[in-house]
Amino acid sequence: MAELLRPDVYVEEVASPPGVPTVSVSTGAFVGIADRGPVNEAVFIDSFTSYIRTFGSYRSDSYLTYAVKGFFDNGGSRCYVVRVVGNTGSPPPNEAEATLVDFDPDTSAYLVKTRYVGAFGNYVKYSTTRFETTLAAAIPSGASTTSCTLSDVSGIFRGDVLYIDDGVDQAKVVVQSIDISLNTVTFAAPVNVVAEIALAARVATSSQHRITTQTSAIIPTGAATMMTVASASSIRIGQILTISDGTTLKSITVTGINGNDIIFASTDLSPGFAIGALVVSQEFMLRIYDAGEELAPYEFLSPSATNRQDYVENRLAGESNESLLIEVEESTGSAGYLKIPLPVIATSLTTGADGAAPVDADYVGTEANGYGLHALDGTSDFSFLSAPGVTSTTVQQGGVDYAGGTGRQDIIFICDAPSTSDLVPEIRDWRLNTLNRDSSYASLYYPWIQISDPEVDGQLLYLPPSGHVMGVYSQVARTTGPHTPPANIALSGVNGVMYEVSDPEHDILNPIGVNVIRGYPGEGIRIMGARTLQNAPDGKHYVNVRNLTNFIKISLRRGLRAYLMRAIDPSLWSQISNTCGGFMLGIWRSGWLYPSNDASAAYLVKCDSENNSQDVVNQGRVNVAVGYNPPFPAEFIVLRLSRIGGNVEVSE
Repeated sequence: MAELLRPDVYVEEVASPPGVPTVSVSTGAFVGIADRGPVNEAVFIDSFTSYIRTFGSYRSDSYLTYAVKGFFDNGGSRCYVVRVVGNTGSPPPNEAEATLVDFDPDTSAYLVKTRYVGAFGNYVKYSTTRFETTLAAAIPSGASTTSCTLSDVSGIFRGDVLYIDDGVDQAKVVVQSIDISLNTVTFAAPVNVVAEIALAARVATSSQHRITTQTSAIIPTGAATMMTVASASSIRIGQILTISDGTTLKSITVTGINGNDIIFASTDLSPGFAIGALVVSQEFMLRIYDAGEELAPYEFLSPSATNRQDYVENRLAGESNESLLIEVEESTGSAGYLKIPLPVIATSLTTGADGAAPVDADYVGTEANGYGLHALDGTSDFSFLSAPGVTSTTVQQGGVDYAGGTGRQDIIFICDAPSTSDLVPEIRDWRLNTLNRDSSYASLYYPWIQISDPEVDGQLLYLPPSGHVMGVYSQVARTTGPHTPPANIALSGVNGVMYEVSDPEHDILNPIGVNVIRGYPGEGIRIMGARTLQNAPDGKHYVNVRNLTNFIKISLRRGLRAYLMRAIDPSLWSQISNTCGGFMLGIWRSGWLYPSNDASAAYLVKCDSENNSQDVVNQGRVNVAVGYNPPFPAEFIVLRLSRIGGNVEVSE
């Protein structure tokens, strides 16, 4: 507080009491087999395009992609996806990979591999060729060859490292100068051509150069630790620079920059260089092709580990990896500019494998191994979960138990029954005797739905409904609120159902918590049930009541953290009551509680001496009682018609 010494108006800002944050309860989560992507990791997805980019397209052995598309088609806005694999099966899953060799002497310099396991990697190709042409004249053998003539020099730059290969004999040279009129390149230093290289031999380069400059001071013969260049504005510490004048070629790695002075470790630069010697940085390009589609190239990659900005492992490995698809690891290889990889074209990665099919334990997982469902243990901001089409009893029971377990109790698991349980007696038996769960943290929908195959025109497919249903859950919670029953809503993109449930059959299924999907002429295929798998009719046997309860529970839990470790006192009770009361008043005004015209009947909040006795206080506890009256879905509308006696007049 400011000292009050002179007559004036003093302004102080007073902190407002903490409020309750409203949390989202419209985010979904899926567990299943995907073509690619991280394994046993919850990945946030905000569109179907994002899903395809991360996890690939449709597979014949998985309903995951179809379910995610159904989720977004039906109003879902965001979800998490966990990819499962056969973690302990044989053969194991494996990344696809290939080795890049460098210029001297064709030493393995880099390992290029897919970031994630899977056979998809065998359709990934790489290229290190930035430009290629052919020899326009043979290069004769000789110890002091200084130039060659090419068919095209339009993509050749000074300092490029060229690989010349006629299939039998090769030469590796660095370009000093280019004569465009004659299509001739002069070498940075004479090379020894052991055997003649034939006309039309391939000439290619993978080189790129962030900086091209020249010396501006004489470099004397002998060891040196510094040179002066015309401009060092784009030079970076760690860059590999080549210095050449047509007779001598040397390479250094930058360790410091002082104005236009380049500092490096002591290097023998004999016989020295005159002013105007060519100085270029040596980087390279890597192109990646995914199933035939060329991705954006990775340019100016450096073979130097001290070049923090461009070092190939800094840019294409680890947390800073620029690619969702591949990563590059450095091997031993050569040193300096010779570690530029040889220019190759569209070469496939190999050894990629999906491995053995996942088993139930891979889908369910444990808290210790973090597989499958338990990959979501550290993720709290989702509300719905399914393992689309994975209908084994172990997985479906595991999903129900996970959602209602002591570590969660904040989500709803949407079950999928086997497609073979397509008749009403079969689905009834499966629900009661096979799935055999009593939980408000799970729901079940029947039958499977029919869609048009997104990959084959005119083909129809039957799918488990959980993904489409979850999309409706998400859309309803986001647009009208978690109190709204996600039912009597037409499913988008659905043509029919595997089995047409009749009214008498519906009478059997609804009371046991099987939410039926039915077709109505002119009204589409609609969800006609809103029950959880809880048997007791206390309100939480409805999906919307469970979702609203989760919303209130999560919101208040987060809002009340602000009061932790404060001194217990009636003023604290009052503050907590006001915070909780304000939150409950807000959701009542939004129409999320019943009745909408009487707040006192819709909710109550109590935190005072009556429920916080001295014994409770002595334990360091604060008891807060919050009661709420959720709206129930109008499951049954009873229309009573009767004839009234006497004359009835109808007027318009």
